[in-house]
Amino acid sequence: MKIYKFTSPLLLYSTKPFTINDEQGNKVGELCRYFSYPGQSVLSRIINMTNVKVYDTEKEICFNFKEKNIFKNLIFNKWDVTFTFHNEESTFELQDKTKIKTNQKLLYTFQSREMEVKAEIMDRVTRFYRKTHNQTKIVAQASYDRLMPPIPYTIEIYDEDIHFGEIIGILYLMRIHHSD
Repeated sequence: MKIYKFTSPLLLYSTKPFTINDEQGNKVGELCRYFSYPGQSVLSRIINMTNVKVYDTEKEICFNFKEKNIFKNLIFNKWDVTFTFHNEESTFELQDKTKIKTNQKLLYTFQSREMEVKAEIMDRVTRFYRKTHNQTKIVAQASYDRLMPPIPYTIEIYDEDIHFGEIIGILYLMRIHHSD
């Protein structure tokens, strides 16, 4: 099991990178929100538009979550996610399947893993499930202690195949998307 911690910024629309630490407090990466073009920051306050980048310690982009255009997001939001590792890129689509805002649900398939992310607001825990044949298994979970910003998060990853950037990027994306 790997444990990571980060504290979200005080301001929701902040584009300042903040640190991701491991269990011992060593910096393992950075996370930040970004806007694709100058008008997107203004437009994001009216229409929910969210982009997130997760870096490793060498400042290479590990995960880039970029929201699809407004016409593809009429019913459910979708993000194109680019994973860069040793100059090789792979992509997948992250889909928001939330029906009730208090019970968020996201689906994606990455590196032949079918994943489902569920967050219940009263539970204060976001769980990442891996679907295999007829069963689902919890591969990671994230929790927080308080609701007032800045919010400290603790992420526990149980599966060695899953990169911290995947879990932390989706978690932060869910927080921003839910708050807008």
